Amino acid sequence: MIKQLSIFKNLQINLNKINSFLFLSIFPLIFFISGYMIKDAGGPYFLNYYDPSYVYLINSLNLMQLSSVGHYDHPGTTVQVLGAIILKLKFLSVNSNEEIIRIVFSDPEKYLEFINRCFVLLNSLTLFLLGIFIFKLTKNIYMGLLLQLSPFVSLQILYGLVLVAPENIIIFSSILLIGVLFYFIYKVDPENPSLSFIIICGIICGFGTVTKLTFIPMWLIPFILIKKIKNKVLFVLSGVITFCFLFLPAISNYKNFIGWIQNIVFSSKVHGTYGQTFKISLYLENIISVFKQDKVLLIVYIFMLINIIMIFANRKTNPENLQLKKSYKVQIAIFIGITAQILLIAKNYVLFTQYYLIPSFVLLVSGLCVSVSILYDVIKKYFRRITLNQIYIFFTLLITVFAFELIISTYKEAVVYRDEAYKVRNMIKNDYKNDLVIPSLMTANDDCALVYMVFNNYGGGNNKKYTDLLADMLNTEIYYYSIRDSFFTVPGNINIEKKIREHKKVIVQLHNGSPPLEKFTAVLKKNYNIESTNYKEIMTNQNGESIYEIEIK
Repeated sequence: MIKQLSIFKNLQINLNKINSFLFLSIFPLIFFISGYMIKDAGGPYFLNYYDPSYVYLINSLNLMQLSSVGHYDHPGTTVQVLGAIILKLKFLSVNSNEEIIRIVFSDPEKYLEFINRCFVLLNSLTLFLLGIFIFKLTKNIYMGLLLQLSPFVSLQILYGLVLVAPENIIIFSSILLIGVLFYFIYKVDPENPSLSFIIICGIICGFGTVTKLTFIPMWLIPFILIKKIKNKVLFVLSGVITFCFLFLPAISNYKNFIGWIQNIVFSSKVHGTYGQTFKISLYLENIISVFKQDKVLLIVYIFMLINIIMIFANRKTNPENLQLKKSYKVQIAIFIGITAQILLIAKNYVLFTQYYLIPSFVLLVSGLCVSVSILYDVIKKYFRRITLNQIYIFFTLLITVFAFELIISTYKEAVVYRDEAYKVRNMIKNDYKNDLVIPSLMTANDDCALVYMVFNNYGGGNNKKYTDLLADMLNTEIYYYSIRDSFFTVPGNINIEKKIREHKKVIVQLHNGSPPLEKFTAVLKKNYNIESTNYKEIMTNQNGESIYEIEIK
Protein backbone atom coordinates (compact mmCIF):
# COMPACT_ATOMS: atom_id res chain seq x y z
CA MET A 1 0.00 0.00 0.00
CA ILE A 2 2.81 2.39 0.93
CA LYS A 3 4.57 1.50 -2.31
CA GLN A 4 1.40 2.28 -4.30
CA LEU A 5 1.04 5.65 -2.54
CA SER A 6 4.67 6.43 -3.33
CA ILE A 7 4.14 5.63 -7.01
CA PHE A 8 0.98 7.79 -7.07
CA LYS A 9 2.87 10.66 -5.40
CA ASN A 10 5.73 10.42 -7.92
CA LEU A 11 3.20 10.32 -10.76
CA GLN A 12 1.50 13.43 -9.39
CA ILE A 13 4.83 15.24 -9.17
CA ASN A 14 5.66 14.27 -12.76
CA LEU A 15 2.23 15.46 -13.93
CA ASN A 16 2.77 18.76 -12.14
CA LYS A 17 6.11 19.11 -13.94
CA ILE A 18 4.47 18.35 -17.28
CA ASN A 19 1.75 20.93 -16.60
CA SER A 20 4.40 23.49 -15.69
CA PHE A 21 6.30 22.76 -18.89
CA LEU A 22 3.08 23.13 -20.89
CA PHE A 23 2.32 26.48 -19.28
CA LEU A 24 5.87 27.67 -19.89
CA SER A 25 5.62 26.73 -23.58
CA ILE A 26 2.66 29.07 -24.24
CA PHE A 27 4.49 32.39 -24.63
CA PRO A 28 7.43 30.93 -26.62
CA LEU A 29 4.89 29.34 -28.99
CA ILE A 30 3.06 32.67 -29.34
CA PHE A 31 6.40 34.36 -29.96
CA PHE A 32 7.27 31.91 -32.73
CA ILE A 33 3.84 32.23 -34.35
CA SER A 34 4.01 36.03 -34.07
CA GLY A 35 7.35 36.14 -35.85
CA TYR A 36 6.02 33.82 -38.56
CA MET A 37 2.81 35.83 -39.06
CA ILE A 38 4.37 39.29 -39.03
CA LYS A 39 7.06 38.25 -41.52
CA ASP A 40 4.39 36.79 -43.75
CA ALA A 41 2.28 39.95 -43.40
CA GLY A 42 5.23 42.18 -44.30
CA GLY A 43 5.92 40.24 -47.48
CA PRO A 44 9.29 39.63 -49.17
CA TYR A 45 12.39 41.53 -48.06
CA PHE A 46 12.70 43.14 -51.51
CA LEU A 47 9.74 45.36 -50.61
CA ASN A 48 12.32 48.01 -49.60
CA TYR A 49 13.41 46.61 -46.24
CA TYR A 50 16.22 44.50 -47.65
CA ASP A 51 18.88 46.47 -45.75
CA PRO A 52 20.65 44.64 -44.16
CA SER A 53 19.09 41.19 -44.64
CA TYR A 54 20.38 40.78 -48.20
CA VAL A 55 23.84 41.89 -47.08
CA TYR A 56 23.89 39.22 -44.38
CA LEU A 57 22.74 36.63 -46.91
CA ILE A 58 25.67 37.28 -49.22
CA ASN A 59 28.15 37.24 -46.35
CA SER A 60 26.71 33.99 -45.05
CA LEU A 61 27.51 32.62 -48.51
CA ASN A 62 31.04 34.00 -48.10
CA LEU A 63 31.58 32.19 -44.80
CA MET A 64 30.02 29.02 -46.19
CA GLN A 65 32.92 29.08 -48.69
CA LEU A 66 35.38 29.94 -45.87
CA SER A 67 35.95 33.37 -47.44
CA SER A 68 36.26 36.62 -45.47
CA VAL A 69 33.19 38.82 -45.18
CA GLY A 70 32.67 42.13 -46.95
CA HIS A 71 30.36 43.65 -44.35
CA TYR A 72 31.65 44.47 -40.88
CA ASP A 73 29.73 47.54 -39.72
CA HIS A 74 27.77 46.02 -36.83
CA PRO A 75 30.03 43.86 -36.91
CA GLY A 76 27.37 41.13 -37.02
CA THR A 77 29.67 38.17 -37.58
CA THR A 78 27.47 35.96 -35.37
CA VAL A 79 24.59 36.47 -37.81
CA GLN A 80 26.85 35.64 -40.74
CA VAL A 81 28.23 32.51 -39.07
CA LEU A 82 24.79 31.23 -38.10
CA GLY A 83 23.52 31.99 -41.62
CA ALA A 84 26.43 30.09 -43.14
CA ILE A 85 25.79 27.04 -40.91
CA ILE A 86 22.07 27.07 -41.76
CA LEU A 87 22.74 27.30 -45.50
CA LYS A 88 25.37 24.56 -45.37
CA LEU A 89 22.98 22.24 -43.54
CA LYS A 90 20.21 23.15 -45.97
CA PHE A 91 22.38 22.15 -48.94
CA LEU A 92 24.13 19.07 -47.54
CA SER A 93 23.27 17.13 -50.68
CA VAL A 94 24.78 19.80 -52.98
CA ASN A 95 28.53 19.28 -53.37
CA SER A 96 29.44 22.50 -55.22
CA ASN A 97 29.49 25.90 -53.48
CA GLU A 98 29.06 27.51 -56.90
CA GLU A 99 25.83 25.59 -57.39
CA ILE A 100 24.60 26.65 -53.93
CA ILE A 101 25.27 30.31 -54.79
CA ARG A 102 23.31 30.02 -58.04
CA ILE A 103 20.39 28.33 -56.28
CA VAL A 104 20.31 31.01 -53.55
CA PHE A 105 20.61 33.90 -56.03
CA SER A 106 17.81 32.46 -58.13
CA ASP A 107 15.40 32.66 -55.17
CA PRO A 108 17.02 34.70 -52.36
CA GLU A 109 13.73 35.35 -50.59
CA LYS A 110 13.16 31.64 -50.02
CA TYR A 111 16.51 31.22 -48.27
CA LEU A 112 16.31 34.48 -46.35
CA GLU A 113 12.96 33.34 -45.03
CA PHE A 114 14.42 29.95 -44.10
CA ILE A 115 17.27 31.58 -42.17
CA ASN A 116 14.80 33.91 -40.47
CA ARG A 117 12.62 30.98 -39.41
CA CYS A 118 15.66 29.35 -37.83
CA PHE A 119 16.49 32.56 -35.96
CA VAL A 120 12.90 32.90 -34.71
CA LEU A 121 12.98 29.25 -33.60
CA LEU A 122 16.27 29.88 -31.76
CA ASN A 123 14.77 32.84 -29.90
CA SER A 124 11.57 30.96 -29.08
CA LEU A 125 13.47 27.94 -27.73
CA THR A 126 15.67 30.26 -25.67
CA LEU A 127 12.57 31.95 -24.27
CA PHE A 128 11.14 28.54 -23.35
CA LEU A 129 14.38 27.51 -21.65
CA LEU A 130 14.43 30.82 -19.76
CA GLY A 131 11.00 30.00 -18.31
CA ILE A 132 12.12 26.50 -17.32
CA PHE A 133 15.35 27.88 -15.85
CA ILE A 134 13.53 30.51 -13.76
CA PHE A 135 10.98 27.94 -12.60
CA LYS A 136 13.67 25.49 -11.47
CA LEU A 137 15.65 28.33 -9.90
CA THR A 138 12.79 29.94 -7.96
CA LYS A 139 10.10 27.22 -7.87
CA ASN A 140 7.80 30.03 -8.97
CA ILE A 141 6.00 29.47 -12.27
CA TYR A 142 4.38 32.91 -12.12
CA MET A 143 7.75 34.65 -12.21
CA GLY A 144 8.80 32.40 -15.08
CA LEU A 145 5.69 33.30 -17.09
CA LEU A 146 6.14 37.02 -16.42
CA LEU A 147 9.77 36.97 -17.56
CA GLN A 148 8.80 35.07 -20.70
CA LEU A 149 6.89 38.20 -21.74
CA SER A 150 10.20 40.09 -22.04
CA PRO A 151 10.18 40.20 -25.88
CA PHE A 152 6.51 41.26 -26.09
CA VAL A 153 6.80 44.82 -24.78
CA SER A 154 7.98 46.70 -27.85
CA LEU A 155 7.26 46.96 -31.54
CA GLN A 156 11.02 47.20 -32.10
CA ILE A 157 11.56 43.65 -30.83
CA LEU A 158 8.92 42.32 -33.22
CA TYR A 159 10.57 44.35 -35.99
CA GLY A 160 13.94 42.77 -35.20
CA LEU A 161 12.36 39.33 -35.15
CA VAL A 162 11.43 39.40 -38.85
CA LEU A 163 14.89 40.35 -40.12
CA VAL A 164 18.01 38.41 -40.97
CA ALA A 165 20.06 40.93 -39.06
CA PRO A 166 21.80 41.55 -35.70
CA GLU A 167 18.55 42.69 -34.10
CA ASN A 168 17.26 39.11 -34.28
CA ILE A 169 20.29 37.61 -32.54
CA ILE A 170 20.45 40.51 -30.06
CA ILE A 171 17.10 39.26 -28.75
CA PHE A 172 18.78 35.91 -28.07
CA SER A 173 21.71 37.57 -26.25
CA SER A 174 19.39 39.70 -24.14
CA ILE A 175 17.30 36.70 -23.05
CA LEU A 176 20.51 34.96 -21.95
CA LEU A 177 21.41 38.05 -19.92
CA ILE A 178 18.06 37.84 -18.10
CA GLY A 179 18.92 34.29 -17.02
CA VAL A 180 22.26 35.49 -15.66
CA LEU A 181 20.63 38.29 -13.64
CA PHE A 182 18.18 36.01 -11.86
CA TYR A 183 20.81 33.33 -11.31
CA PHE A 184 22.82 36.05 -9.54
CA ILE A 185 19.86 36.91 -7.29
CA TYR A 186 19.08 33.34 -6.27
CA LYS A 187 22.35 31.41 -6.45
CA VAL A 188 25.47 33.57 -6.60
CA ASP A 189 27.53 34.59 -3.59
CA PRO A 190 28.24 38.25 -4.45
CA GLU A 191 31.41 38.21 -2.37
CA ASN A 192 32.76 35.16 -4.12
CA PRO A 193 31.07 34.51 -7.51
CA SER A 194 32.11 31.31 -9.23
CA LEU A 195 34.59 31.36 -12.08
CA SER A 196 31.99 29.84 -14.42
CA PHE A 197 29.48 32.62 -13.62
CA ILE A 198 32.05 35.34 -14.37
CA ILE A 199 33.12 33.73 -17.65
CA ILE A 200 29.52 33.12 -18.78
CA CYS A 201 28.78 36.81 -18.17
CA GLY A 202 31.79 37.70 -20.32
CA ILE A 203 30.82 35.30 -23.10
CA ILE A 204 27.26 36.67 -23.27
CA CYS A 205 28.49 40.28 -23.39
CA GLY A 206 31.18 39.49 -25.96
CA PHE A 207 28.68 37.57 -28.09
CA GLY A 208 26.11 40.35 -27.88
CA THR A 209 28.63 43.06 -28.74
CA VAL A 210 30.10 41.28 -31.75
CA THR A 211 26.50 40.86 -32.91
CA LYS A 212 25.89 44.60 -32.60
CA LEU A 213 27.95 47.28 -30.88
CA THR A 214 24.84 48.79 -29.32
CA PHE A 215 25.08 45.93 -26.79
CA ILE A 216 28.16 47.56 -25.20
CA PRO A 217 26.20 49.31 -22.38
CA MET A 218 24.95 45.92 -21.21
CA TRP A 219 28.50 45.17 -20.04
CA LEU A 220 27.87 47.59 -17.18
CA ILE A 221 25.28 45.25 -15.68
CA PRO A 222 27.56 42.27 -14.86
CA PHE A 223 30.42 44.69 -14.14
CA ILE A 224 28.34 46.29 -11.36
CA LEU A 225 27.19 42.93 -9.97
CA ILE A 226 30.62 41.29 -9.89
CA LYS A 227 32.74 42.33 -6.88
CA LYS A 228 36.52 42.56 -6.59
CA ILE A 229 38.82 44.02 -9.19
CA LYS A 230 40.32 40.65 -10.22
CA ASN A 231 36.84 39.26 -10.93
CA LYS A 232 35.87 42.34 -12.92
CA VAL A 233 39.08 42.05 -14.94
CA LEU A 234 38.36 38.37 -15.61
CA PHE A 235 34.83 39.24 -16.76
CA VAL A 236 36.07 41.94 -19.14
CA LEU A 237 38.88 39.71 -20.40
CA SER A 238 36.54 36.79 -21.16
CA GLY A 239 34.19 39.21 -22.96
CA VAL A 240 37.00 40.70 -25.03
CA ILE A 241 38.35 37.25 -25.94
CA THR A 242 34.86 36.15 -27.01
CA PHE A 243 34.46 39.30 -29.11
CA CYS A 244 37.86 38.87 -30.79
CA PHE A 245 37.28 35.19 -31.52
CA LEU A 246 33.86 35.77 -33.06
CA PHE A 247 35.19 38.79 -34.98
CA LEU A 248 37.69 36.57 -36.85
CA PRO A 249 35.49 36.25 -39.99
CA ALA A 250 35.86 40.03 -40.45
CA ILE A 251 39.46 40.33 -39.22
CA SER A 252 40.80 41.33 -42.66
CA ASN A 253 38.63 44.46 -42.40
CA TYR A 254 39.67 45.44 -38.88
CA LYS A 255 41.22 48.77 -39.95
CA ASN A 256 38.08 49.76 -41.82
CA PHE A 257 36.01 48.63 -38.85
CA ILE A 258 37.99 50.82 -36.45
CA GLY A 259 37.70 53.74 -38.88
CA TRP A 260 33.96 53.20 -39.12
CA ILE A 261 33.63 53.32 -35.31
CA GLN A 262 35.73 56.47 -35.09
CA ASN A 263 33.56 58.12 -37.72
CA ILE A 264 30.35 57.30 -35.83
CA VAL A 265 31.72 58.43 -32.47
CA PHE A 266 33.64 61.57 -33.45
CA SER A 267 32.00 62.79 -36.66
CA SER A 268 29.99 65.98 -36.35
CA LYS A 269 27.43 64.46 -38.74
CA VAL A 270 24.63 62.27 -37.42
CA HIS A 271 25.03 58.73 -38.77
CA GLY A 272 22.18 57.54 -40.99
CA THR A 273 20.92 61.02 -41.95
CA TYR A 274 21.38 63.32 -44.91
CA GLY A 275 24.13 65.43 -43.36
CA GLN A 276 22.35 66.39 -40.12
CA THR A 277 24.84 68.07 -37.75
CA PHE A 278 25.21 66.96 -34.13
CA LYS A 279 24.32 69.53 -31.46
CA ILE A 280 23.83 69.30 -27.70
CA SER A 281 20.27 70.58 -28.12
CA LEU A 282 19.62 67.82 -30.69
CA TYR A 283 21.14 65.25 -28.32
CA LEU A 284 18.72 66.25 -25.55
CA GLU A 285 15.80 66.24 -27.99
CA ASN A 286 16.77 62.74 -29.06
CA ILE A 287 16.72 61.47 -25.47
CA ILE A 288 13.21 62.88 -25.05
CA SER A 289 12.19 61.33 -28.38
CA VAL A 290 13.34 57.89 -27.20
CA PHE A 291 10.82 57.98 -24.34
CA LYS A 292 8.09 59.57 -26.46
CA GLN A 293 8.37 56.76 -29.00
CA ASP A 294 7.98 54.02 -26.41
CA LYS A 295 5.61 54.59 -23.49
CA VAL A 296 6.36 51.19 -21.90
CA LEU A 297 10.02 52.18 -21.66
CA LEU A 298 9.03 55.46 -20.02
CA ILE A 299 6.68 53.84 -17.48
CA VAL A 300 9.05 51.05 -16.42
CA TYR A 301 12.03 53.43 -16.39
CA ILE A 302 10.22 55.83 -14.01
CA PHE A 303 9.05 52.88 -11.89
CA MET A 304 12.63 51.64 -11.54
CA LEU A 305 13.86 55.15 -10.77
CA ILE A 306 11.34 55.53 -7.94
CA ASN A 307 12.44 52.19 -6.52
CA ILE A 308 16.08 53.17 -6.67
CA ILE A 309 15.34 56.44 -4.87
CA MET A 310 13.56 54.42 -2.19
CA ILE A 311 16.57 52.12 -1.95
CA PHE A 312 18.95 55.01 -1.32
CA ALA A 313 16.51 56.76 1.01
CA ASN A 314 16.45 53.64 3.20
CA ARG A 315 20.09 52.65 2.81
CA LYS A 316 20.66 52.97 6.58
CA THR A 317 18.17 50.17 7.14
CA ASN A 318 19.58 47.63 4.71
CA PRO A 319 17.67 44.37 4.92
CA GLU A 320 19.24 41.27 6.39
CA ASN A 321 17.74 39.30 3.51
CA LEU A 322 20.69 38.67 1.19
CA GLN A 323 18.42 37.89 -1.75
CA LEU A 324 16.73 41.26 -1.40
CA LYS A 325 20.10 42.99 -1.21
CA LYS A 326 21.09 41.34 -4.47
CA SER A 327 17.76 42.40 -5.99
CA TYR A 328 18.62 45.99 -5.08
CA LYS A 329 21.91 45.67 -6.89
CA VAL A 330 20.34 44.07 -9.96
CA GLN A 331 17.72 46.82 -10.07
CA ILE A 332 20.40 49.52 -10.07
CA ALA A 333 22.51 47.63 -12.64
CA ILE A 334 19.58 47.24 -15.07
CA PHE A 335 18.67 50.91 -14.69
CA ILE A 336 22.25 52.01 -15.34
CA GLY A 337 22.55 49.67 -18.34
CA ILE A 338 19.36 51.01 -19.93
CA THR A 339 20.34 54.61 -19.19
CA ALA A 340 23.78 54.08 -20.72
CA GLN A 341 22.27 52.59 -23.86
CA ILE A 342 19.89 55.53 -24.29
CA LEU A 343 22.79 57.97 -23.84
CA LEU A 344 24.91 55.99 -26.32
CA ILE A 345 22.39 55.86 -29.15
CA ALA A 346 21.12 59.43 -28.69
CA LYS A 347 24.12 60.83 -30.58
CA ASN A 348 23.17 59.08 -33.82
CA TYR A 349 19.45 58.74 -33.15
CA VAL A 350 16.64 59.27 -35.62
CA LEU A 351 13.08 57.97 -35.26
CA PHE A 352 13.64 54.83 -37.32
CA THR A 353 16.64 53.79 -35.17
CA GLN A 354 14.60 53.08 -32.02
CA TYR A 355 15.47 49.41 -32.62
CA TYR A 356 19.01 50.20 -31.39
CA LEU A 357 17.45 49.86 -27.92
CA ILE A 358 16.30 46.24 -28.29
CA PRO A 359 18.54 44.99 -25.42
CA SER A 360 16.99 47.60 -23.12
CA PHE A 361 13.47 46.74 -24.25
CA VAL A 362 14.04 43.04 -23.56
CA LEU A 363 15.28 43.89 -20.04
CA LEU A 364 12.24 46.01 -19.14
CA VAL A 365 10.19 43.11 -17.75
CA SER A 366 13.19 42.00 -15.67
CA GLY A 367 13.48 45.51 -14.27
CA LEU A 368 9.75 45.50 -13.55
CA CYS A 369 9.90 42.07 -11.91
CA VAL A 370 12.77 43.04 -9.61
CA SER A 371 11.12 46.38 -8.81
CA VAL A 372 7.91 44.61 -7.85
CA SER A 373 9.74 42.23 -5.50
CA ILE A 374 11.50 45.17 -3.82
CA LEU A 375 8.31 47.20 -3.54
CA TYR A 376 6.40 44.20 -2.18
CA ASP A 377 8.90 43.85 0.66
CA VAL A 378 7.96 47.39 1.71
CA ILE A 379 4.16 47.15 1.35
CA LYS A 380 3.49 43.57 2.45
CA LYS A 381 3.02 44.53 6.08
CA TYR A 382 0.30 46.99 5.03
CA PHE A 383 -1.42 44.74 2.49
CA ARG A 384 -1.37 41.32 4.07
CA ARG A 385 -3.98 39.85 1.75
CA ILE A 386 -1.93 40.59 -1.35
CA THR A 387 0.77 38.09 -2.29
CA LEU A 388 3.76 38.58 -4.55
CA ASN A 389 2.41 35.91 -6.89
CA GLN A 390 -0.82 37.85 -7.27
CA ILE A 391 1.19 40.87 -8.36
CA TYR A 392 3.13 38.73 -10.86
CA ILE A 393 -0.17 37.40 -12.23
CA PHE A 394 -1.57 40.92 -12.53
CA PHE A 395 1.41 42.16 -14.56
CA THR A 396 1.44 38.97 -16.62
CA LEU A 397 -2.20 39.53 -17.62
CA LEU A 398 -1.61 43.24 -18.23
CA ILE A 399 1.42 42.67 -20.48
CA THR A 400 -0.33 39.78 -22.25
CA VAL A 401 -3.22 42.05 -23.25
CA PHE A 402 -0.73 44.69 -24.38
CA ALA A 403 1.26 42.04 -26.29
CA PHE A 404 -1.76 40.82 -28.25
CA GLU A 405 -2.74 44.37 -29.14
CA LEU A 406 0.86 45.03 -30.22
CA ILE A 407 1.03 41.87 -32.33
CA ILE A 408 -2.32 42.57 -34.01
CA SER A 409 -1.51 46.23 -34.75
CA THR A 410 1.96 45.29 -36.04
CA TYR A 411 0.42 42.61 -38.27
CA LYS A 412 -2.11 45.06 -39.71
CA GLU A 413 0.55 47.72 -40.32
CA ALA A 414 2.76 45.14 -42.04
CA VAL A 415 -0.11 44.10 -44.35
CA VAL A 416 -0.79 47.71 -45.35
CA TYR A 417 2.93 48.34 -45.91
CA ARG A 418 3.27 45.17 -47.99
CA ASP A 419 0.22 45.88 -50.15
CA GLU A 420 1.27 49.47 -50.76
CA ALA A 421 4.80 48.41 -51.69
CA TYR A 422 3.41 45.82 -54.09
CA LYS A 423 1.41 48.54 -55.88
CA VAL A 424 4.62 50.32 -56.88
CA ARG A 425 6.64 47.19 -57.52
CA ASN A 426 3.96 45.52 -59.65
CA MET A 427 3.26 48.67 -61.66
CA ILE A 428 6.95 48.95 -62.54
CA LYS A 429 7.18 45.24 -63.30
CA ASN A 430 4.02 44.99 -65.42
CA ASP A 431 3.37 48.41 -66.97
CA TYR A 432 6.91 49.60 -67.69
CA LYS A 433 8.81 46.43 -68.50
CA ASN A 434 9.76 47.83 -71.93
CA ASP A 435 10.77 51.29 -70.65
CA LEU A 436 14.02 52.52 -69.14
CA VAL A 437 13.34 52.33 -65.40
CA ILE A 438 15.81 53.96 -63.00
CA PRO A 439 14.98 52.94 -59.42
CA SER A 440 16.51 54.61 -56.41
CA LEU A 441 18.34 52.18 -54.19
CA MET A 442 16.10 51.03 -51.32
CA THR A 443 12.88 51.12 -53.39
CA ALA A 444 10.46 48.18 -53.62
CA ASN A 445 12.26 46.49 -56.48
CA ASP A 446 13.51 42.90 -56.88
CA ASP A 447 16.62 43.99 -58.76
CA CYS A 448 17.54 46.67 -56.22
CA ALA A 449 17.49 44.08 -53.46
CA LEU A 450 19.85 41.80 -55.41
CA VAL A 451 22.13 44.68 -56.37
CA TYR A 452 22.30 45.81 -52.74
CA MET A 453 24.15 42.56 -51.94
CA VAL A 454 27.15 43.62 -54.03
CA PHE A 455 26.79 47.35 -53.50
CA ASN A 456 29.63 48.86 -51.41
CA ASN A 457 31.61 45.68 -52.08
CA TYR A 458 29.54 43.75 -49.53
CA GLY A 459 30.53 40.52 -51.25
CA GLY A 460 34.14 41.01 -50.17
CA GLY A 461 36.68 39.00 -52.14
CA ASN A 462 33.85 37.29 -54.04
CA ASN A 463 32.16 40.54 -55.03
CA LYS A 464 33.18 40.40 -58.70
CA LYS A 465 32.08 36.79 -59.00
CA TYR A 466 28.72 37.64 -57.44
CA THR A 467 28.34 40.76 -59.60
CA ASP A 468 29.00 38.85 -62.82
CA LEU A 469 26.51 36.19 -61.77
CA LEU A 470 23.84 38.78 -60.94
CA ALA A 471 24.37 40.67 -64.19
CA ASP A 472 22.75 37.79 -66.07
CA MET A 473 19.76 37.78 -63.73
CA LEU A 474 18.83 41.48 -63.62
CA ASN A 475 16.34 43.37 -65.77
CA THR A 476 17.24 46.83 -64.50
CA GLU A 477 20.21 48.49 -66.19
CA ILE A 478 20.71 51.77 -64.28
CA TYR A 479 20.28 52.57 -60.58
CA TYR A 480 20.19 55.87 -58.72
CA TYR A 481 21.87 56.36 -55.34
CA SER A 482 20.76 59.69 -53.92
CA ILE A 483 23.16 59.79 -50.96
CA ARG A 484 26.15 59.88 -53.31
CA ASP A 485 24.45 61.93 -56.04
CA SER A 486 25.34 59.23 -58.54
CA PHE A 487 24.09 56.59 -60.94
CA PHE A 488 25.58 53.12 -61.30
CA THR A 489 25.11 49.90 -63.26
CA VAL A 490 25.72 46.22 -62.68
CA PRO A 491 28.17 44.89 -63.75
CA GLY A 492 29.29 48.39 -64.72
CA ASN A 493 29.93 48.11 -68.46
CA ILE A 494 26.87 50.14 -69.53
CA ASN A 495 27.33 53.66 -70.84
CA ILE A 496 24.84 55.46 -68.60
CA GLU A 497 24.74 58.72 -70.54
CA LYS A 498 24.26 56.97 -73.87
CA LYS A 499 21.59 54.64 -72.52
CA ILE A 500 19.53 57.53 -71.08
CA ARG A 501 19.87 59.70 -74.21
CA GLU A 502 18.58 56.85 -76.35
CA HIS A 503 15.21 57.10 -74.61
CA LYS A 504 12.66 59.87 -74.91
CA LYS A 505 11.36 59.18 -71.45
CA VAL A 506 12.67 57.67 -68.22
CA ILE A 507 10.63 56.05 -65.44
CA VAL A 508 12.00 57.04 -62.04
CA GLN A 509 11.23 55.14 -58.84
CA LEU A 510 11.96 57.01 -55.57
CA HIS A 511 11.44 55.83 -51.98
CA ASN A 512 10.13 57.97 -49.15
CA GLY A 513 13.61 58.76 -47.83
CA SER A 514 14.90 60.01 -51.18
CA PRO A 515 15.39 63.69 -51.90
CA PRO A 516 12.72 65.15 -54.21
CA LEU A 517 12.64 64.53 -57.95
CA GLU A 518 14.30 67.92 -58.53
CA LYS A 519 17.43 66.46 -56.94
CA PHE A 520 17.34 63.54 -59.37
CA THR A 521 17.11 65.83 -62.40
CA ALA A 522 19.85 68.09 -60.99
CA VAL A 523 22.21 65.11 -60.60
CA LEU A 524 21.35 64.00 -64.14
CA LYS A 525 22.23 67.47 -65.41
CA LYS A 526 25.40 67.74 -63.35
CA ASN A 527 26.80 64.28 -64.12
CA TYR A 528 25.81 63.87 -67.78
CA ASN A 529 24.53 67.26 -68.93
CA ILE A 530 21.17 65.64 -69.64
CA GLU A 531 18.15 67.90 -69.26
CA SER A 532 14.55 66.94 -68.68
CA THR A 533 11.82 68.94 -70.38
CA ASN A 534 8.82 67.72 -68.45
CA TYR A 535 7.77 65.24 -65.81
CA LYS A 536 4.60 63.86 -64.31
CA GLU A 537 3.84 61.92 -61.16
CA ILE A 538 2.36 58.55 -62.04
CA MET A 539 1.62 57.44 -58.50
CA THR A 540 2.66 57.75 -54.85
CA ASN A 541 1.66 55.03 -52.42
CA GLN A 542 0.88 55.33 -48.71
CA ASN A 543 4.46 54.36 -47.88
CA GLY A 544 5.61 57.53 -49.63
CA GLU A 545 7.20 55.69 -52.56
CA SER A 546 6.67 57.35 -55.93
CA ILE A 547 6.87 56.68 -59.66
CA TYR A 548 7.58 59.55 -62.09
CA GLU A 549 7.79 59.79 -65.85
CA ILE A 550 10.49 62.17 -67.11
CA GLU A 551 10.84 63.37 -70.68
CA ILE A 552 14.42 63.71 -71.89
CA LYS A 553 15.47 66.71 -73.99
